[in-house]
Amino acid sequence: MSKISTNMDVQRATFVESLYSSLKKQASKAIVEHNKMVAIAKAYMEDGLEEQECVELLMIDGISREASECYVSMVTSEKQDDNLNEYSFQFQDATGSILSSFDIGRTIRAANEDQAWTMAEEIVNSEVDVESQKLLSVNRIG
Repeated sequence: MSKISTNMDVQRATFVESLYSSLKKQASKAIVEHNKMVAIAKAYMEDGLEEQECVELLMIDGISREASECYVSMVTSEKQDDNLNEYSFQFQDATGSILSSFDIGRTIRAANEDQAWTMAEEIVNSEVDVESQKLLSVNRIG
């Protein structure tokens, strides 16, 4: 009985390894296809086309409407993030300790310092792990 069990274990392990290898290949193909479609959508947007025109061209390229809209949305959000600056901030907690945004693992992406200050205040006031007293400074990173 032990020999049959061992043989079945070997077959099961071989099957699992084969399945894992197959799934890994499929995932790699999907990533390549995804990157290709994002690059195409980005090229359409850089050519000055409107979002809806890009969606339609991606549909002509053989992509479903939903997927096309997602790819265009990804490119649009990347483009918007490129216009934002990253900010860190410092604040004082209830015990008087001065903490940084890095202490709580947060930074801010904002268009200007005023917007960053507002966003930092919201973060500091909503942070549950730290009882904050007041926001001290906001600094642009880089």
